[in-house]
Amino acid sequence: MVEEHWLRTSKAIEPGEVAKAMAPELGDNARQKALQVLDALANKGIVEKQTRSDHKRRKVVSFQPLKSRGVCLTSFKAFDSFVLHSQLLNLFFSKLFSTG
Repeated sequence: MVEEHWLRTSKAIEPGEVAKAMAPELGDNARQKALQVLDALANKGIVEKQTRSDHKRRKVVSFQPLKSRGVCLTSFKAFDSFVLHSQLLNLFFSKLFSTG
């Protein structure tokens, strides 16, 4: 999803955009869940996390494909999508079946 968004818009994607696109899968707190998954992908070196300041929104976090991968490496496009969807679904089901 990160790479697809980049290819379509040439802009980094924000967690709110992921949450909106995957609202049925994420359910409640979709934006927070999307942020957690995107952060995990950034920590694993799969995507690049960017933080900037905005006078209205304060701290704005966005994610884009790694610069070292270039703009369009299609072999990673499906992988990005698969990993993001897999992690989002794992997070969803772990929250759904948690006993806490």
